[in-house]
Amino acid sequence: MYSVKWDNKTGGIKLLPSGDGDVASMVRPVFYEELDILGFGKYWDYPKSEEPLLWSVGRSYFYNGEKVAQASGGGFYEYPKLHIFKEGLSIEPVDVDKMVKENIEIIESVAHTTLDFISEMYVKYKNKIDKTVVAFSGGKDSTVLLDLVQRVLSPDEYIVVFNDTTMELSPTYEFIEKIKKKYSNLMFLVSRYEKPAIEMWREVGVPSKIHRWCCTIYKTVPTIKLIQELIKKETPKILLYDGIRGDESLTRAKLSHISRGKHLQQINIHPIIDWNSAMVYLYIFMRDLPLNKLYRYGIVRVGCAVCPFESYWKEAILWLKFRDEIKPYLEVIEKYARDRRCKGSELKEFVKEGVWKKRVGNKGLNLADKVNITEEKDKATVISINTPNENWFEWIKTLGKVVVGNPSGYIEIKGIQYPFKWQKTGNNIKIKFTSKIKNDDLFYIKNVSYKSAYCIRCGTCEIECPSSAIKIERDKIRIDEKKCKNCYRCLTFIDRGCIVADSYRESKVVKSMNNIARYRTFGMRKEWLEEFFSDTDKWWIENKLGPIQKISMRLWLTDSEILEVKGNKIILSKTGEPLREIGASDLFTWAIIWTNLVRNSPLIEWYVQRIPWGRAYNREELIQTLGEEYRVRTRKNAILELVQLFDYTPLGRELKIGVPVKRGKTTTAIEKIGLTNESDLKNLHQLAVLYSLYRYSEKTSRYHFTVSELYEASAIEGPYKLFGIPKTLLEKILIGLEELYGKNWINVELVADLDNINLNPTKNSMDVLKLYAGVEYD
Repeated sequence: MYSVKWDNKTGGIKLLPSGDGDVASMVRPVFYEELDILGFGKYWDYPKSEEPLLWSVGRSYFYNGEKVAQASGGGFYEYPKLHIFKEGLSIEPVDVDKMVKENIEIIESVAHTTLDFISEMYVKYKNKIDKTVVAFSGGKDSTVLLDLVQRVLSPDEYIVVFNDTTMELSPTYEFIEKIKKKYSNLMFLVSRYEKPAIEMWREVGVPSKIHRWCCTIYKTVPTIKLIQELIKKETPKILLYDGIRGDESLTRAKLSHISRGKHLQQINIHPIIDWNSAMVYLYIFMRDLPLNKLYRYGIVRVGCAVCPFESYWKEAILWLKFRDEIKPYLEVIEKYARDRRCKGSELKEFVKEGVWKKRVGNKGLNLADKVNITEEKDKATVISINTPNENWFEWIKTLGKVVVGNPSGYIEIKGIQYPFKWQKTGNNIKIKFTSKIKNDDLFYIKNVSYKSAYCIRCGTCEIECPSSAIKIERDKIRIDEKKCKNCYRCLTFIDRGCIVADSYRESKVVKSMNNIARYRTFGMRKEWLEEFFSDTDKWWIENKLGPIQKISMRLWLTDSEILEVKGNKIILSKTGEPLREIGASDLFTWAIIWTNLVRNSPLIEWYVQRIPWGRAYNREELIQTLGEEYRVRTRKNAILELVQLFDYTPLGRELKIGVPVKRGKTTTAIEKIGLTNESDLKNLHQLAVLYSLYRYSEKTSRYHFTVSELYEASAIEGPYKLFGIPKTLLEKILIGLEELYGKNWINVELVADLDNINLNPTKNSMDVLKLYAGVEYD
């Protein structure tokens, strides 16, 4: 919207109406408190002034437009390193009054445009809603937002809500009280979960980028319940103003000024979505607004004290300034590290490097699964639950009509009755279904069992229910059968249908890298696949391949899941049948083959996991990268097989997974480019991406995950690891998939800080294959 340049006359910054600025829009003021904390006093003289002294972009420090220092490293247990480019400085504070005068014309113009927008939105929606809410976090953006709103709306037209996660730092709580006094005429409410967050950390396990239970339980649930109680409606209509800004993240940058909320009937208004950080600070200085002290200490974004999404920089400041406040959380993380068998320096490294942020499942939590589900020879399904937290017979009502006797009963799901017998022994319960259960229905019954076992009445299911059929009473969950629509939302909003059960699920182990060169020195070839697909029965007797080539092709077909071993026979698999009809000339077939090979071929798994995108690798590099645990001959054979695979199939040049680099007729290197632009993506059908997502969900046993985790180095599969698709392009593909095929296949939430991918747990990758083929196979 506006660019930024240094203003040496004031020691500050100046907004430009054009894009000619030379300063990043994320620039922030630096105060003496930050300099004190980091130890800059050893090198510079500076006053302890109220005004800022320097400016920072990233970790670089600027004085009068000149880069004078940079910080690197740092985190929990580690001090950042300072690199001083100019010693002996005598620093003068920024002339804030003069800087404001230099920028006031632009700031007032932007502010008045924003004020008009706030007013227009209120007038447009006020007769269609129950309440207008201003979200306040204690950060600089919500401070600006609140000041703007109170300038155009009267106090009786809205309420202000601060969501207290109980994980905020002390300056934020002090700042909240200051804001309450400043705007004492406003109705200021606080939403808060009844149990302190640190207790839930100990009970549920450390939150992670995968297990984001804290956001739901400590942000979403209490806020929605507060509004429901205030308005006395189960599904109130809300107009919500928030301080989201586009330059904070790529996800937020895609938001427009208006979006729909995930829960309630909520319209979200983002008045300052186009403001950059410089504009926010200049507005604060212009209006002489209070500023949360955390910014003076060098923290860039206000929020929970310890968070799996936080930067090393913030963790360094926390360690230096707020060690006592974060100690309880670090103790939980350290215990988790010890339970993962970390000792001594390993333990500190585990915490500092953020290994805890990648937690998936119950590894290190020392918890046995409370639910055991088995299928007996007579096709009966037996469910055993050890010390369930909630009544299984109550949760099963979400599936349909339930009749319970002693010791038998039945559940009717979509017109099908499933009789069962049950037995209670002490605190344990066993339910035996005496007839075969459809796979879809069994999935829901399993999730009912997980919910019963692990439910802690956190309130998430209550707000997820679209018909308000779930109520948390003093000591139990109650399902209102008259209200329940049997939509299964409470069973499918997260894997296992329960936040706690999902956090406790058994961790998956990735297979080892054995038999790296198994394809007899040959790569698969397109012409071989064409011949095989032309007559899959005749091929075994008559083909153009030599004996060794035939063995190689059989191995490639098996690892591609086109063939399967059944008894003493090798037959065309359920995957192979539709791929045969689709054909070897369709790039979709090769995308599926590649996706399946990663799962089954140690060589392809190595290439996907160990070879980064974006450069060329000669044969010798690839051979060396395989590692000395393999003999030289084995490594050479493996790379020969890989090179031939890319040379003779569309996986190389067309899908750009490994583009052959030629010298004459000889392939001397492989360039791992990937599908990095929209033109390249024309070669990859959207359903191939959806197939890879379902494969990922099947591998991880999770149907709910995030876009961000697919770009983690530890991601085992997914569209980025497989095809090199950049995050921004993948998000477009995901939105396109939802629009084209519907939420029954994929539901994405790319709003604010959310980047959730929700797949349908009753579907699988084979269903995606059938969808593309347009043919149903048994």
